[in-house]
Amino acid sequence: VEAKGPAGRLSSLHDSRIAAVIDFTSVNAPGERTFTLNASELNLPRGVELIRTTPSQLHFRFEKHLARMLPVDVPLSGRLPEGLAIDGVDVEPRGLQVGGPESHVLRATKLTSDPFDVTPLGGNTQRIVAVYSGDPAVRLLGKPQVTVKIRVRAAGVQATGVKSPVKPTVKPTAKTKVQPKH
Repeated sequence: VEAKGPAGRLSSLHDSRIAAVIDFTSVNAPGERTFTLNASELNLPRGVELIRTTPSQLHFRFEKHLARMLPVDVPLSGRLPEGLAIDGVDVEPRGLQVGGPESHVLRATKLTSDPFDVTPLGGNTQRIVAVYSGDPAVRLLGKPQVTVKIRVRAAGVQATGVKSPVKPTVKPTAKTKVQPKH
């Protein structure tokens, strides 16, 4: 912002005190809009006159808001104790509602939970884990968590399979076997 006016008023101005307030009430449909910055958008002190702003215009793209369900991926980490294998993984709920700009929500394919460490497991267990979106424009609309239930069995015993349609991912360093139902 370049401005002129009394030295005392100009010296008290700094970037944190200058803000452009743009009125979006005229925007009522998706599309691109350009707004030119002028003195009425910048709350300058009395007696300070705007010479120019850089940039002089702000360009925005407005989109429809979209909401939809996305599946939750639960990455497994660590290593089960010797002699144990994963028998199944259930995730409840299987998916969570997200919302955001249409283009971002349509590009999103899944949500991810914090890793579930299987190292301390000695038997069946369940844990509540936090869930996040990889895109900050895609927001979780409800509680950002799921309950993960892991069933373990003795290694060498026939697996019953994974009941959840969500296939857990195992970090490459993990030596855990996940046997999905076919």
